[in-house]
Amino acid sequence: VGLGWDVDRPARTDVPSDQGWETALHAAAGNGDTAMVGLLLELGADPAVTDGRFQGTPAQWAEHFGHTELAAFLSARSG
Repeated sequence: VGLGWDVDRPARTDVPSDQGWETALHAAAGNGDTAMVGLLLELGADPAVTDGRFQGTPAQWAEHFGHTELAAFLSARSG
């Protein structure tokens, strides 16, 4: 981000690819990485952004992967 990278740039995190499926916030939320979610939000990540494959928000990704507290945290910030 400090070098100009868009914190909300969609990419694939499962394989090397130029396809824009999810943002870093989606990946962090799906992994249950609370610290990374917090950092990304501090850097300006949009908690209401939807991914290009399922049209889900980071909160929905967190919920899908069983991270209910993180999902609630993100939902409260995407209003």
